[in-house]
Amino acid sequence: MNKSTHARNVQCNAITGLINQGTGTPSGSLRIFTSDSTLITSLHLSNPAFADSTDSTAVAYQIYDATNLVTGTASIYGFYDRDSSFIWGGTVSTIGGGGELQINSTSLVEDSTTSIFPAYYAVQ
Repeated sequence: MNKSTHARNVQCNAITGLINQGTGTPSGSLRIFTSDSTLITSLHLSNPAFADSTDSTAVAYQIYDATNLVTGTASIYGFYDRDSSFIWGGTVSTIGGGGELQINSTSLVEDSTTSIFPAYYAVQ
């Protein structure tokens, strides 16, 4: 399917805007899990979470550091809205490893801090 840049930007903004929906908490979250879906960490997002899309890519505003709840290997992630409803997710890898979310190390240790910046969302 071939879409105009404008159409991709509208689509991207609609998806990233879902994170700002709800009333349960002041902001959405980025959650990182092991391969068996054990929650390692949950990072709070800004509200709004993402800037408006340019060239079908939206850049996250500040993602706040979080303390890891358990030790584990980061494998999957998910973005959640203010009511903890899943919006989208994918795989985690080290930088250059091909995951949709790429971080310095996938070995996360309990009580240590995880930082994510920058984060992008792109619509093809």
